[in-house]
Amino acid sequence: MKQTSQGRLLVVDDEAHIRRPLVRALELEGYQVEGVASAEKALARLRQKPYDLMLVDLRMPGMGGVRLMERARQIHPDLLIIVLTGHASLESAIAAIKTQATDYLLKPASTREIVETVASVLDAHRQTLRRRRLMYLIGQVVNEFREQEILVDKPPVVVDHSEDPLPSKESVLIVPPLLLDRQRHVLMLAGVASDPITLTDGEQAVLACLMSHPHHVFTCSQIARVAWGYEVAEQQAKNMVRPHISRLRQKFETLGADPYLLRTVRGRGYVLVSVFGETG
Repeated sequence: MKQTSQGRLLVVDDEAHIRRPLVRALELEGYQVEGVASAEKALARLRQKPYDLMLVDLRMPGMGGVRLMERARQIHPDLLIIVLTGHASLESAIAAIKTQATDYLLKPASTREIVETVASVLDAHRQTLRRRRLMYLIGQVVNEFREQEILVDKPPVVVDHSEDPLPSKESVLIVPPLLLDRQRHVLMLAGVASDPITLTDGEQAVLACLMSHPHHVFTCSQIARVAWGYEVAEQQAKNMVRPHISRLRQKFETLGADPYLLRTVRGRGYVLVSVFGETG
């Protein structure tokens, strides 16, 4: 048995003669594994602790595997899922796709095949995380150069003081890679399974202002007017806005986004940029 844990797994299958040997085989590979016999018990475990991967049988008494996957996605959007089924059909394949299942195995799959698939899926996920981290680090360096370019060579368009832009009334704002859901007060990565980050009213107001007009520089007094309706001097506005900018950058980083998508333009204010560059 390996000495270090390779990941935390949850095996969901009502057939004990399949579930128990599989749990044991995965434990021998060094994984932390728990097995449950129903979708309801699986959801209870998922609410108690995070798992890296779930193996789920589609057909079980009570709540079925498809509904379990849908509910599991709501609890842990990044959860890797491998479907096990002895009843292959177009409907089950479509269900697996809709719930973003990572793999789909037909029973009777051998224990070795399942173990190898688990290892392959987890390894691919780790490589994706490493690439994402590398791209983030590269992005930090690139953005340092870009910010200098903004300051010296190509100042972004500055919104005219005489006519502040109105914030978008859309309930969902997208500036890749960010998606802001204003009804739920959460920020997430657009098009990527990620845990949403909750925003305060103040953070959301500031971010909605900047996301409504990406690639435009706002002074702090403009942000105060557009976001909150306050008419204050620039220095007072800076004291109001800066703490929100700092917390937003921290939440970008927690989310896995580059915090310097929200840039400081020295002597002018703040600008939010898209990873795709200016499109207007």
